[in-house]
Amino acid sequence: MGDFPALREELQLLPGEQDARGAPGWFIFDPIRNQYFRIEQEALLILHYWREGSLSERMDKEKGAVDQNAVENVKTFLLENQLLKVTTADDLSRLICRQKKEQEGRKFQLIFSYLFYRIPLINPDAFLEQLMPLFKKAIHVRWGYLIGLLGVVGFYLSFRQWDAFVNSTTSLMSPGGVIYFLIALVLTKVVHEFGHGLVAKYYGCRIPTMGIALIVFFPILYTDTTDSWRLGSYRKRMMIGVAGIVAEMIIACLAVFIWPFLPDGNVKNAVFMLAAVTWISSLLINLNPLMRFDGYYLLSDGWRIENLQSRAFALARWQLREWIFKLSHPMPELWNRKQKRKLLVYAYGTWIYRLLLLTGIALLVYQLFFKLAGMILLVATIGWFIVRPVASEASYLWSIRQSIQWGRNLMMKTAVLSLLCLMLFLPINTTLRLPAVLVATDAVEVFPPQAGGVIENVFVKEGEPVKQGQLLFRLKNSDLLYQLQQLDIQLDLLDTLLNRMASTVEYTQSYPVFLQRRRALIKAQSGLKKQQALLDIKAPVDGIVVYLDNLLTHGQWVNPESKLLQLRSESGFIIDAYIAPGDLGRIAKGDMGRFYPDDITASPVAASVMDISPVASRVMETEYLSADYGGAIEVIRDEQGRAMPREGVYRVRFNAQQSGLAVEQVSVGTVRVDVDGRSLSGYLWDQLWGVVVRESGF
Repeated sequence: MGDFPALREELQLLPGEQDARGAPGWFIFDPIRNQYFRIEQEALLILHYWREGSLSERMDKEKGAVDQNAVENVKTFLLENQLLKVTTADDLSRLICRQKKEQEGRKFQLIFSYLFYRIPLINPDAFLEQLMPLFKKAIHVRWGYLIGLLGVVGFYLSFRQWDAFVNSTTSLMSPGGVIYFLIALVLTKVVHEFGHGLVAKYYGCRIPTMGIALIVFFPILYTDTTDSWRLGSYRKRMMIGVAGIVAEMIIACLAVFIWPFLPDGNVKNAVFMLAAVTWISSLLINLNPLMRFDGYYLLSDGWRIENLQSRAFALARWQLREWIFKLSHPMPELWNRKQKRKLLVYAYGTWIYRLLLLTGIALLVYQLFFKLAGMILLVATIGWFIVRPVASEASYLWSIRQSIQWGRNLMMKTAVLSLLCLMLFLPINTTLRLPAVLVATDAVEVFPPQAGGVIENVFVKEGEPVKQGQLLFRLKNSDLLYQLQQLDIQLDLLDTLLNRMASTVEYTQSYPVFLQRRRALIKAQSGLKKQQALLDIKAPVDGIVVYLDNLLTHGQWVNPESKLLQLRSESGFIIDAYIAPGDLGRIAKGDMGRFYPDDITASPVAASVMDISPVASRVMETEYLSADYGGAIEVIRDEQGRAMPREGVYRVRFNAQQSGLAVEQVSVGTVRVDVDGRSLSGYLWDQLWGVVVRESGF
């Protein structure tokens, strides 16, 4: 057969339907690898002559009838997909070389196996065959009408109890609700996959495996329905693709119908989970055509376009090149205007969706792994799925740079693009805005005594001047009063007993013991009276009341952690601000700024940098800036209830340059500092470096 090696004998040729362009197609089935390859009429003719061994003869005899380029394309296709016999040393060498490249590729892709990895579990083919008689009876149209009717009735009854139905979502928040949710999710997904398998088996397909696919360590079930390609029918493949969703909808209809009749309890919550999970998973996940779930294959078969994403992406890349560079290259495939438009919309929509999704996955990977490892995987994920495709396209454009015609239109586009790139490096953002709080340097916070108590009187108002020792609050503690009363009773009884013992000779030896007991009671009474005296809360220093809890009223209980008020003297003020790690190098001691209070009626305050903390703040020195109090810094609480910044921030302390400020309360606002400009690229680099420093523990 000359230059044309023989095809493998076990390959099968199967007929297919016309595709979206009206071209008839056929499939080559490789039973060893369970793979299908679509070919078109020209390739079929070449393979016919190829298998007969007369291809060289035909090419010589019918010059022009058999296109040389088409033959080379078919030969390359057969070699790349290992569809030819290995008969010579060159064939064997080529096969070994290809296997080595595939092994190297698998090693490289192993790094990203945490994103998607399949684990086959069972071979369900024989079991599905046993279910076929029952399944054929169950798919009668009357059962479909009945289930649909039950679903409509269920929705009507549930709508009449809509508040109760919606309130059932609160059960998701409980530990038991999470367990029921997981059970419902597993059950519906098992039914979903068996729906695919049963319909595929109904059409005569083989189902070799069912298993679990891990997507960022999240398990989902899958069914191998590759054999559906032998059907050669888009409609039948669509029926197989939609079968899982239909199976879930059946569960949803039955669950919605049963739910109104069940008494409140765990069973009703479990049925609600079944209804909720099926609708959410089917509508938001399975029907999404932008990812390779059921919705993608349904759209692909509905449009009659195999390998929809790869073909749409190829067209989208070609269209971008033509829009920008006017290369006049031929379209990858001939599509009519309507088909071209919808493929481009699909491709660009998928690119945007994937960019957002993969960025989210990268951030999730970063959160799942510890410190430096998570950061490395974050960078690797972004590099592999976002930077690599962009670099590949740039490499291709560089390889065809000689064919690019630099006309006026292209030069204008290049100038605009260059300007946009230049903007990444232009220094902007010349002002830092730091969340800050203005407080008195001699600020004193007043708290209740350790015993706590109930407020009887409040003797001051916010903004009033007070003198040291002036009474601010009077509290009452019922427990202290009760203990003092009990001690008074015990002392009275003990004094009476001691008076009697003094006149009786037989109790003389016990007298010292009772006397020691009396001293202990008096000592305890003295301690309680000191605690009671602390319930009269007095001003520790001269100053002005700059903060008073407005919720303090007569009869309210206050504990030792409740801040009652804050005093300040008129000696001076400081401003505590917080700065992100990426901006830390843009500010230095002595830099001038202005503090702008959130209260628009207050005047700005000039300030200078006194001190910059060399380490990130683990605990907020002031909680006025925490998000819990309406501030700008997100915090989390530790076991002691202390506010800890969620992201690393550094404290910058400013000295207020103005004296005699009429600030009657702690003032929250923003410090603005003029600094050297920084480009967007510099900002991104500083943010990345800040993450490196924070997460690596350097």
